[in-house]
Amino acid sequence: MSGHKNRKRKPQSLNFLNFPPLSSCDFSFIYGRKGKNKIFLLIANIRE
Repeated sequence: MSGHKNRKRKPQSLNFLNFPPLSSCDFSFIYGRKGKNKIFLLIANIRE
């Protein structure tokens, strides 16, 4: 079941584009980085 959870993690990337505070340039910069998951958590914290 662990492997299945990892596969469901990909769709989260699509949610990234839905973030209103993120700009086209910001998204490009984030996408270029290796720690996509880490940035996603950071943005989630800022939104809260």
